[in-house]
Amino acid sequence: MKNYTEDILSEISIVLKKISQEEIKGLVDLIQKSNTIVTCGAGKVGMAIRGFSMRLGHFGYKSFHIGDTTLQRSSCRK
Repeated sequence: MKNYTEDILSEISIVLKKISQEEIKGLVDLIQKSNTIVTCGAGKVGMAIRGFSMRLGHFGYKSFHIGDTTLQRSSCRK
């Protein structure tokens, strides 16, 4: 189990090193300026982005995931 954990953390570290601070700041700024955030994805990526959308909701953002029963129709038109 320890080897799997180390492998996963290593892969995450490699990916995070490829993302610049400017890109992160840009995403954060965009999220903070948004009135409504709608995400979508399928498979494992869909599960991850659905979790991200849920966390945004926990932080007080109006966030929905395509396919969720809570998605408001008006959210998709803007």
